Amino acid sequence: MLKYDVSGVGLNLVTGEEYLERTNAARLEDGRRPSAGVWVLGVIQGSLAEQAGVRLGDELLEVAGHSVCASPPFKVASLLQGGSADGADLALKARRLDGSVYDVSLPGKRAGPSSSPVSLELPRAPSGDAVVKLRRFDARAAADVAGALARAEAGGTGRVILDLRSNRGGLVTEGVEVASLFLAEGDVVLRLQGRGAGARPPYIARSPPATSLPLVLLVDGQTASAAEAAAGALRGNCRAVVAGRQTFGKGLIQSVYELSDGSGLVLTVGKYFTPAGVDIDREGIQPDFRSVPDQQQAEEVLRACRLERAPAASA
Repeated sequence: MLKYDVSGVGLNLVTGEEYLERTNAARLEDGRRPSAGVWVLGVIQGSLAEQAGVRLGDELLEVAGHSVCASPPFKVASLLQGGSADGADLALKARRLDGSVYDVSLPGKRAGPSSSPVSLELPRAPSGDAVVKLRRFDARAAADVAGALARAEAGGTGRVILDLRSNRGGLVTEGVEVASLFLAEGDVVLRLQGRGAGARPPYIARSPPATSLPLVLLVDGQTASAAEAAAGALRGNCRAVVAGRQTFGKGLIQSVYELSDGSGLVLTVGKYFTPAGVDIDREGIQPDFRSVPDQQQAEEVLRACRLERAPAASA
């Protein structure tokens, strides 16, 4: 048992499909039957959201003037948690169950992650290694990694070291987006399986890669969840080698549900797998090297990976 609020303002956010499932509703009051969007499954009594008038069943449409209709719930929760950059009130636009739209403001100054999860160490010599340290997969992860890659390429980097050590995860969707920065359009990033629902459509890289620089991943025993998903995607597509220690081994998809006393229950609702269908839960990812290899050593491993995948790709 724990408080279900990860938004920092007292909201439990889910997709429209999850909202209908959890409330046993066939459709909304105005006849809609949503499958996407971000919906309020619960509001903590006395919270900022309740004081502002947000209710169970409301659909969030905009945060700070930006549409969140196509964003996953936990990404929206992270945006809410961070507040506004200048401390000003945070404007929300939402829609009631009856279809009416309203605007509210939430206090901008409150606790929440505001610093970038990414730091960049440029190489000291031309064509050297740039180290991109990613501490967590929050709502800024993919955008900030993309920015770091652009600066690294502009600085004459020869190879990227993506340091995921002590990264316990966060938003799995950001793990997918970070991995997609390095993958070819159309590559499988992640495979999913829900409870009793069988396999779901896999996550696919939707755009060309942000960089073609060689890539090494650094991991350790604290690398978990979304960080493992990203590492599994990049190695599974023969895009990167992995160096360090065996990862934690958390391949579960978990959701948090409201209870009547304002607490919540964490339930496992599915699992994710590498592009090849490997289950890393409780197993983790075994590294290819104990320390960062030279590029010739890395290329030998990647060449073997591509040869191993070739029969499966042509089958």
